[in-house]
Amino acid sequence: QSHSLQGTTMQYTTVLLLALGVVGEGAVKWTAENADKKTCLIFAAETINVNLHILNTDNVTEPISFSINETQKVTGNCNGQYNGQPANELVVSFFPNGEQPASATEGQPWRLMLWFTSADPESFKLADYTLETAFTSAFNSTIQNFTKAATAELDVHASGTNGFKCSTSGLALTDDSTIDLKDTKMIAHALLPSPDFPAEQGFEQCLLDSRTSDIVPIVVGACLAGLVAVVLVAYLVGRARAKRQGYASV
Repeated sequence: QSHSLQGTTMQYTTVLLLALGVVGEGAVKWTAENADKKTCLIFAAETINVNLHILNTDNVTEPISFSINETQKVTGNCNGQYNGQPANELVVSFFPNGEQPASATEGQPWRLMLWFTSADPESFKLADYTLETAFTSAFNSTIQNFTKAATAELDVHASGTNGFKCSTSGLALTDDSTIDLKDTKMIAHALLPSPDFPAEQGFEQCLLDSRTSDIVPIVVGACLAGLVAVVLVAYLVGRARAKRQGYASV
């Protein structure tokens, strides 16, 4: 299913330029704003690593890996549509590893496209994504379109005014390929006064982090219970010995 963002009647609003290095050194931050200069979407990650099985110009499928650490252009739409639902959209043009070729004949930018929908009870969720490759001499790559894998289980959503964050997550692509995200923070369908997360912004955790958060207090509680049991046993043993010694002295 094609979700082209070009040649449609959707009105593209003003979009923020690429922004890098806000979350941390080497980090990536992409934002979009509407016509009223309100930020509707923030996508931030410490690292974005792509692992593809790609068909090269020799017609051979080979695995390649690279990072998205620089972008050529970031455009977005705060008032888009996806399958009849309101959607915030991002289109990120980049060269793998930021290695821009010397000329257009040696390579063209690749494109990552993200769609965030809004529907009750969730304020937003990542509904779909695609990665379009192009010829790049550094990878000897061909034009190819990777879409969301049929088996992908998306755990990117939030409710109310919350954002979303996850320490480690991945976007499964077709052809056994993935986009791996580290330390991500996102918010969509918002009306923020600036392209930054508010200081008081609340976040919902991904399922993996939530499970980890639940395990910690359980482990701590079990350790404390074990410690109490050890102290109690030591006390009872000591008391029993004291009684025996008392009897022996009599």
